[in-house]
Formats: sequence, C-alpha cells, structure tokens
Amino acid sequence: MGCPSLPDWKRISRYKGKVCVVFDVRGEGSEGDAYFEARGIRCIYANDADGRIIRLIQENGSSAGILVISADNRVRNHCKAYSAGIEDPQFLIKRSKRKRESGPERELDEDAINSVNRDLRKAWDI
Repeated sequence: MGCPSLPDWKRISRYKGKVCVVFDVRGEGSEGDAYFEARGIRCIYANDADGRIIRLIQENGSSAGILVISADNRVRNHCKAYSAGIEDPQFLIKRSKRKRESGPERELDEDAINSVNRDLRKAWDI
C-alpha cells in the first residue's frame, strides 16, 4: 500500500489541526505566491517554498502549535529556532499505517450500507 492522499491521511490518522502544503513552483513562470484551498487543505504555490515555510514559522511563532514536515536542513533549523515542531516526511506514512493497523478497515459496500440503514430504521421504528 502506498501513501494515502492528504485528505485521506487526515481522516485515517484522525488529525484535527489545520493543514497547509507549500509547493515549490520556482521556474514555472509564476510571479508570486498563489493560494488554493480544497477539502480542508490550504495549498500555497511559492517561488521559494522553503523561504515561504520559514516565513510562516516566523510570522506565527511558537505559540501557534505548528508542525512542519520537511527533510530540508535549513527549514528544520528554523523550526528548532522558533520552537515549531518538525518531522521527517516518513512521519506521514508511519502515522497513517499506525492508525490503520489499530483496527479493521471499515469501508462498506452499498449493500452493507443499505442493510445497516434498514436495521436501524426497524430498530428505531421509522
């Protein structure tokens, strides 16, 4: 099994915090940062992703409870200097696997969903 999508990772790991992904678009012809939000995940497209992450850390300070996922030493050092949490990218995979292994998969097909709904309607007399 590969790494789940970020929205799936949030659901699987039961992560409740805000998620912001910073993409490096240097050389893609963009003139400044662009922003997009979908499915509860904010995306920033920056000409200098590492610099943008560092600015986010500096602007929000240690009280913001920021957790940065990066393997970049410059970013990691700034996280330490500003008391922001830092994890290696493997953290995402490890956390999603740990939560997945904690219980059986709970995806139901349409027939199973209909059966549960029928049983609940009958039990609740509706």
